[in-house]
Parts: sequence; C-alpha cells; structure tokens
Amino acid sequence: VKACVLSVHPTSRAVRLTLRPPFLHPGGAPRQLPEQRMGAVLEEATVKAFYQQFGAVFELDDGTLAFARLKHLSKTRKSFKPGVFKEGCKHKCRIIDYSLMDEMCIVSLKHQIIEARFLQYQDINTGDVVQGKVLSLKPIGMQVKVADGIRGLVPSLHLSDVILKQPEKKYNIGDEVKCRVLECNPGGKKLILTLKKSLVQSKLPVLSNYEDAKPGLITHGFVVCAREFGCIVKFYNDVKGLVPKNELGSEPVSCPDKVFYEGQVLKVMVLKCEPQQERLLLSFRLSSKPGPEDKWKCTPKEKQEVKYQIGEMVDVKILKKKDNGLEVSILEDEDNVVAWIPMLHLSDFVATSKLLWHSLQEGDVLPRVMYLSDKGEHIILSRKSAVISAVQEEQVVRSFSEIEPGMLLTGYVRNVMPFGVFVEFPFGVTGLAPKVSMSDKFVTDTKDHFVVGQTVIAKVMSIDEEKQRVLLNLKVSECSSGDSAAESFALLNQYFKELKEIKDFLRRGEPSICELVPGKRVHLVVQDVREDGSALFSDSSATGLTVTATRYHLGDKNIAPGEKRKALVLHVDALTSEVYVSLREELLKQRP
Repeated sequence: VKACVLSVHPTSRAVRLTLRPPFLHPGGAPRQLPEQRMGAVLEEATVKAFYQQFGAVFELDDGTLAFARLKHLSKTRKSFKPGVFKEGCKHKCRIIDYSLMDEMCIVSLKHQIIEARFLQYQDINTGDVVQGKVLSLKPIGMQVKVADGIRGLVPSLHLSDVILKQPEKKYNIGDEVKCRVLECNPGGKKLILTLKKSLVQSKLPVLSNYEDAKPGLITHGFVVCAREFGCIVKFYNDVKGLVPKNELGSEPVSCPDKVFYEGQVLKVMVLKCEPQQERLLLSFRLSSKPGPEDKWKCTPKEKQEVKYQIGEMVDVKILKKKDNGLEVSILEDEDNVVAWIPMLHLSDFVATSKLLWHSLQEGDVLPRVMYLSDKGEHIILSRKSAVISAVQEEQVVRSFSEIEPGMLLTGYVRNVMPFGVFVEFPFGVTGLAPKVSMSDKFVTDTKDHFVVGQTVIAKVMSIDEEKQRVLLNLKVSECSSGDSAAESFALLNQYFKELKEIKDFLRRGEPSICELVPGKRVHLVVQDVREDGSALFSDSSATGLTVTATRYHLGDKNIAPGEKRKALVLHVDALTSEVYVSLREELLKQRP
C-alpha cells in the first residue's frame, strides 16, 4: 500500500501515516471548504457511522462527509441518546469547522450553536448591535463575551455617553450589556465595541469607509479631539474627519475645547470627502433641507421641527394606545402630524399617569398638551402641569450656558442609578443628583425614593463647563421656593382635578367602579372565604370587580358563602379593578 508519512514520535518512534490521495502525489493540495459553507445550517444530515467513544460521521447534502465529536451530539451528557444515531437517521446540524487533513467538515448538533447569531468573528459586521456579558473591567476598558470563542473590548472612552471615573459602580461582572460594533478584524480576532447609547440606538447610516461618505450624508460620530482649529470626529472602522472651526455651530465658537469634550456623540453632516487621500470634511451645522444624497431623511418630522416650538400648546386625538404611551395626532394640523405622549408624561403623579392611560380610549381628545421635544421617531408631548407651568412662566434654561448655581428648576426623573438620580429638564438639559443630595433622609437604596418619570424640583449645586455636567440637589428642605404651604395646596388641587378627569373617562366603560367611592356603604353577597381568612364578595353594583375584605376587616363575624352583609368601601383600585371593604362595626357606625 502506498502511504505518506505524517509524523514520527521522537520517543516512542510511532509513525503516523495517511492513505488519502491528496497526500500521495507530490504537490497535491487538500480540498478547501467554500467560504460560504462555513457556519451553514443543514436541515438534514444523514448518519453514516456512530462511534460510542468518539462521535458520529454524517453525509451532508452535497455528498461530502462530516464529523461531529461526542460532546457536540447533545446539549449535555445526560441528555445524550445513542439510539437516535443509527445509520440512516437524519439530524439538523451546523458546520463549525473544517479539517484540511481529513478533508472533512466538523459539525455540531447542539441547539444553542445552531441558533447562535455569531459563530466566528467573520459573522460580525461593523455597525451590528450585539448582546454580550461582562467578563472583566480593566483600566483600558471592559472585556465582553459576545459568543463562545468571540470576545470584544469596550474602550474606557466608550463605556457610557459620559466619561466614567468609576465604571465598577455602574457595571458588574456577569451583567448583560447591549453594544454596537465599532470595528471588527477577523484575521486578528479584534473586536472593538461601544456602549454609548447615542450610538447603540442611532437609526442613522453607519459610516464605516470613506467611499460611503457622500456630501450631504448625516450620521452620528464621536469627538476624539477638540482644539483651536476645530474637532476631529471618528466613526466606524477608524474612519475620521475634521469639523473646522467655522462649521462647529450656527454661532461662532471661540474655544472649541471648552464646548466639546472627548467621547461626545454628535450628529454631523459630510461636506466633502476624498477617499483616496482618506480626507473627510464635516460640519455640525445640519442643513434643514436635505440634499440629493440624504433624501431618505426627508420625513414629515422635518416639517414638524419648523412648525412647533418647545412650550407650544396643542390639542391632540388618540390614535393608538401602546404599553408605554399614546400615539396621537395633532388637531387642526393640515399635515396630520403624528406625535407621542409617554405614559409617564400624562401627569405629574406617576400613579395617576398609569390610571389615566388605563381610562383613555382611542379616539379621545386631550386638550392643552405641550410640545416637549423631537427625540426619536416622533414629536414628544407632555401633560405634566408643573413642567408646563415652568415653561410658560420662563422658569427654565434653554441651554447649558444659562445655568447658574442656586437656580430652582422643574424637571422629571430620567433614570435612577445606585449612585444617584438623573433629572431632565425642558430643552434637553440634564443633571445628576448624587445619592447624598437626593433626600433629607438617609438613602440606602435610591429606588426607594424616586421612580422614572417622577416630576421633581431641583436646585443647581454646581456646574462643570468643561465637561458640560450639572450637579443637583433634590432635598425638599433645599428646593422650596419659600411658600411651601401654597405649593403643597396647588399640587393637591391638581391631583384631585386629575382624579375627577379620570372618573369622567371611566364612567364610559366601567360605570360601576365610579359609583364605589371610599366611605360608601354597600350590601354585598359573600362569594367565598379563603384559607387566609379573607373573603370575596359580589353584587350587582360591583359587576366585573373583585371585592375583598381582609381577615382583620371581617371583625369577629363568622360568615358563610351566600350570606348578605353590609360593608364599607375602604379603597378602589381602578387599574386592577379591585375594591377593598370592611365589615367592622366601629367603621360602619361612623357618620358618613
């Protein structure tokens, strides 16, 4: 038999041979796997042979052979069933590797590998949004596991929209994070990611090479350098360009390094590009009229930007109810402009916001809603009366330059973090209230004190012009304008006004819940007595409602299903359609 020597073991003198034809002819080369086959999922691979100690050999759809190691035949050793790998059985598999020596594909039958979005670095494209798990935090950045065998680096500059001095306070090992691919080099197994929300959530085109940088293109980039001559802005795949000083804004900027900071994400427009020389000229002054290269951007929203100003009051009609808000159309607008009211912007009170959303129906008209901003896909509107009053009375700041220490500003909680609360104000200015400045009481858990969407009055403690940061104080003792009694009365008055509005809406669909008010005496029929001692009731006046009395509020009475009892309404929860009542004599005897 003609054979080719592959190796000779220096100690045992064992000789490894091969009888494969490509190795028997001088200059012969093994057959390569077509590039498009790597990672391919095959619906039916036929078992040709099964080796209990090693694995199984399969015949693929093109007639070639493939091998699956024992550990790739099932999810775990316990779930492995040798009986399903009899000759002729068919299985779904994925090509995960190729053996040149054997001219054979290596496949896996594991479900998580077959369904995996990424199998190798070649599967990842620049601009892809990926999920990953935090592996480690180092001075240079964060190491993230994207998939088995695929790891990426989030440079320290890209851990957040702002520079984090102590990233370990925001991220923990094992956290799931959503990243975007800035650069991917499969050959060097190099993957650079970003966690900047402005980039991860951007819907604008990804600029990953100079050839795509057509004049008029608008996209997101991040500042890597701000000097007296202007700003250097970087994009994906290390593409970068210059924003000259005269293109930094509609107003002259004398000191760019005082206005812009490293890592800042901004919208830029391409003015000119020379791909051969890798030169890119950019502008922060976005054209209001789209050029021929960005006609895709010409949407109704651009007309809205000109038509409405922050603080303008409009009447709207509800088009669609969604879980997190209302899609509405602005009345008396010939273009039928569509806008968005987030659920938490329906009221200054978080609980009332949810109740109002529950009571509203498609087709309802909401008067006097304020234009707040134009973030994302829609115009954002707000019904927060305190925010509306602040804008109308000019008790707001329109830009960072207007902020001064000691100012009292009305805003709403944007995010609650372990280290503090981020507060956003009309016109987009955002500040941070550190944990020590959140409350007059000692704060253990920030989430016990504030919730996202809550309307707050904040006092400006200090400002950092270089980094464009604002530190706030949310302590009640520090944030009163003087007449705290009048402020409390106004808030209480607004709360009851909104409750009355909600009742009027509820009467259309759930009239019974509006008739049951705290303090009302009703006659109910006992439906059931639970194991914990509480009881369920029913009545024609409470159709569709769950009426409950706790064990305490049953008093010393022994009740049985079918009995009719007099009860006092304690609380009505319109969101859950639950009513709580009491049968205690001392409460029933009290005068209404």
